[in-house]
Amino acid sequence: MFKIPRVVIHPSFDDYTFENDYALIELEESIDFKADFNVTAPCCLPTEGVGEGQKEYVRSGFHN
Repeated sequence: MFKIPRVVIHPSFDDYTFENDYALIELEESIDFKADFNVTAPCCLPTEGVGEGQKEYVRSGFHN
């Protein structure tokens, strides 16, 4: 179980069309993807253009 202190849903999310169907989920602790989910690594994120002082982020998702 992971503690989630904050979820930020896209402000233009449409629950009828599912347009902008994504959100940011803040976790209290880092995830060990290999140990917790038996995967090698999370999705890749850009290494350029990241703002100074920006926290680490991980992108994940599901597709139907």
